[in-house]
Amino acid sequence: MSKMKNKNKKEILEEDIVVKLKPIMGIKPGVYLTFLYAVVVVCILFLLLVFPGLRNPGTLFKFETTPENALIFVDGVYKGSTPCTAFVTKGTHELEIRKDFFTTKKLREEVKGRIFFSLLFPLKRTVTETLELTDPEGFLAKRYQDIGGYALMRDFFDGYQYPKLIERTVKEFQAGTKGKEKELYDFLYAIRFQFGNKPVVQDLSASIKSLSSRYAGIKSDYTTIKTFYADNGYSVKNLSLAYLTAFLEKDRKDVLSEDTILSEDYQKSAAITPEGKAVISPDSGKTITIAGVNFKGIPSGTYTAGNFQNADASSLLTDRYLVSFPHREQIDGFFMMTSEVTVGDYERFLNENPGWRKNSLEALKHKGLVTDDYLFTYNAADSSIPVSYVSWYAAQAFCDWLTDNLPVQYRGNYEVLLPTEAQWEYAAELNYRVSNKKVFKTGNPDGPQAIRFDREGAAGFYDLLGNLWEWSSNYYLTSDTVFGSFGFPDKNSIYAGNERAVRGGSWANSPDEISVTTRGSQDPSWCTPFLGFRAVLVKKVR
Repeated sequence: MSKMKNKNKKEILEEDIVVKLKPIMGIKPGVYLTFLYAVVVVCILFLLLVFPGLRNPGTLFKFETTPENALIFVDGVYKGSTPCTAFVTKGTHELEIRKDFFTTKKLREEVKGRIFFSLLFPLKRTVTETLELTDPEGFLAKRYQDIGGYALMRDFFDGYQYPKLIERTVKEFQAGTKGKEKELYDFLYAIRFQFGNKPVVQDLSASIKSLSSRYAGIKSDYTTIKTFYADNGYSVKNLSLAYLTAFLEKDRKDVLSEDTILSEDYQKSAAITPEGKAVISPDSGKTITIAGVNFKGIPSGTYTAGNFQNADASSLLTDRYLVSFPHREQIDGFFMMTSEVTVGDYERFLNENPGWRKNSLEALKHKGLVTDDYLFTYNAADSSIPVSYVSWYAAQAFCDWLTDNLPVQYRGNYEVLLPTEAQWEYAAELNYRVSNKKVFKTGNPDGPQAIRFDREGAAGFYDLLGNLWEWSSNYYLTSDTVFGSFGFPDKNSIYAGNERAVRGGSWANSPDEISVTTRGSQDPSWCTPFLGFRAVLVKKVR
């Protein structure tokens, strides 16, 4: 209990202190306090129940679409992706529902508002729309690329998981086409070239099972799938979808030996010994020069591509082995540059194509053709050093330039391209039948080294292994070789990968890391100090 002392030092107790309110304008305190309390309560109720409706009247919209994940815009402002809710103020508004490759829905709506209780009980309205798939090929091609990006990943973690894009694609395609399936089955067939990790494989398996619920005839085994395709006229190539379930449930080697499509190539590959691989023999070939660049002829032949030296059950169960699975390749004769494109070669190209010079970097970046490091260390005086910091697109532009400069006898019937992986590996097999010097990390180089005659290989090519990785023309797909090809086998297919294949290793690699079968990949716009290219001259395909 607190105490006080007055000036006469008499103790005053706290309970003896009394505060009395005085009347205001003759109104007793009990009356005006009650009035004040009532005003406060009214103000609070006004702020909660009336003011929101006066200040911002409108309607709470719920947007639902089939398929989902469509973008919602109100007067051009993004509000979310379906299913979602968005508050729209009172008045006339333009609502837009967008989804790439599907119909765009535009709605002009007169939106109402409620004054009372709008905060606690807003007006609600549901907008439900079914979107038609207007560009099935574009939709599937884009999803194939998206899935390919995930297929290239080795690991996922808690904050970044694979979003089951294949299953989502199946559902959205069916919703947007109202049951048209043929393109969808071709898409699922193509996905088998993207077996890069288990989540993608499981997603594909789940997608096939989801189709089973719609068509009772589809099961994940050969007999019922074969019956289904026979009844519906779908391509026999889709029978390989049955491989998927077996891939998950059995030893991979047993699956490959049983599969009616894979068995022949597999048996050939597994039976070949390392000594039996380089059965092809080079001839001297003729050398031609195009715009100062030397090409040497390589004969036609058949060889076993890929890494077959450990073709047993344990190695076949590893993803690293999957990307270079042994298979047979038939090669038509072609010409290949004897060395990697040098700075001197590239300078001649730049003189006739100034739009590819470094001073055009911003324009090239805007088009997505290069990255910031394009021609980062480029020095025209280093004419004999292989050019690096060049993107796949820049390399392809160089090839187009050479095509325009073909000698008269080759024009119209030949073209200059980046080599396919099959062509590159075939040439490397010919070139490295005996050992020769290579530019690898063991020599402590600090970058690509100038072309030297003592590094010429058996077939007359320099630095197919070492010095710089080299761009290939085909996309890098994580399980393409299991099905008999580097890259997607149908060159006219709508399906494309995310990254282009690279071969050969560079000055920064250890020699025990790289062989003629080693595959790598890079985004086609990337420019790095480890990557260059060489070109091939081939007959045009009619």
